[in-house]
This record gives sequence, structure tokens and C-alpha cells, in this order.
Amino acid sequence: MMSAKGQENTGDDYERYYRHDNYAFHSHIIARDESLTTTRKRHNDFDANSVVDKLVVMQKLKRYLLLSQINLFGWLIFSSIIVSSVVLKNGGVSNFGNHYSTVIFYSIAFLADITYIYLAAGSLIRLSGRFKYLARYLYILCVILLLVYLTTFPRRFGAVFSDIHDNISEGLFVYELFLGLWLLIKRPTLETILYLLIMVGGSLVGLLSALHVLHLMFVGQMVGSFGFALLFVLVLPKVVASDLTKHRAKK
Repeated sequence: MMSAKGQENTGDDYERYYRHDNYAFHSHIIARDESLTTTRKRHNDFDANSVVDKLVVMQKLKRYLLLSQINLFGWLIFSSIIVSSVVLKNGGVSNFGNHYSTVIFYSIAFLADITYIYLAAGSLIRLSGRFKYLARYLYILCVILLLVYLTTFPRRFGAVFSDIHDNISEGLFVYELFLGLWLLIKRPTLETILYLLIMVGGSLVGLLSALHVLHLMFVGQMVGSFGFALLFVLVLPKVVASDLTKHRAKK
């Protein structure tokens, strides 16, 4: 078993990990405790009281959030290069789902995004039962994203289907704005405010483009989504880490 002194050092590393904004992953902790965690890792077990296990799951959470946005933006930008007419003609992101040359990439973008967000929600639950509410928020986000994706394809069959898709897409923006405001309440910093302003500013450009005041629909959608991605990838893990630190301090 680890000595009392070893436990104290691990605790100090744990606090330092969650207190600093860079959240650098302390691989030396894993190496130091490898003798204790090898058996659990072999059976894919998780010890809720283990600092090491929490650090591992926290790193997975950050990775899943990052991969969700890398896939979403990467494949959509790739689609915009293939079918640049969508961008030039004030088209929205959903148009890539109605082009044979980009429908596969559009599908990968959304389905990979949904998959990694789903995995991130699972990581939150493994971290602590207190994060069930936040995991539920992410599961709801997955459902809305899936509806946006599925309603893309019937748009070509008539205005009714197009309106359904547009309404769900607007609902997605409102829900992401809700999550952004929630993150701002949890972490009221200049960083959070800046990312939220990027999100709202991009969405405003998209709205003005929909009203034909501007002709930057794709740009507005991507900038707005980028603002949310920054909140998602950079702020959300800090909110989670802060909560873990406060909870541990009360013990």
C-alpha cells in the first residue's frame, strides 16, 4: 500500500492540477502510482476515491470535448473547400448534407461530434455523481444535434421540411446559448465573456445573412459555433475541475 506520505504528495499534486488554468496532465503521478492502478486498469475499473483515476478520466473528458469540435470543424471546412459555392452563395452548413460530393463528410462531422460529446458525458458521470445534471445537458445536446442532422436530408422535398430543420437549428442555438450563459455563471471571467461574445456575434451575422442584410451565412454559423467550441473545450473542463477541487476541500 502507499505510505501516508505518498498519499499526501498525491493530494498536493491533485490540488495543483485543478488549481492551475493550464490543467497540464501530471503523468508522473500515474507513473508513481502505477503499481496500485495496474490491476484496476486491466479490468477497466474506476475508483471514485482515487486521485489518479480522476486525473485519467479528466484527461479523457478534455480529449473527447476537443475531438468533438476538431471533427465538426475539420470536416465542415473540408466540405466548404470541395463545394465553395455554398459559401459564395450565402448558403448554410446544412447545404453540405444535400450535395452528393460532401454528404459523407457532413455526416462524419455531425456523427463524430455527437459520439465524442456522448463519451464526454459518460466521463462526467464517472468523475462524480454530482455531474449527472451536466452529463444530462450534454446528452440533450447530442439529441438536438442528431435531429439537426436527420432533418437535413428531407429539406429538398419542400418548404415544410426545410422549416422544420430551420426551427430545430434555431433551437440548437438557443440551447447552446443557454449552456454558454450557464458556464458564464459558473466561471465569470473575461475569457468566458470573450468566447460568449464570439458565439453571439457570429450567430448575429448568421441571422442578418438569413434576412439578406449580409451574405455571410456560412461564416456567421462557423464563427458562432467556434465561440461555443471555445467555451466547450476550454471553459467547461475548468468548471468541472473547480467543482472537484471545492468538493475535495470540504472533506
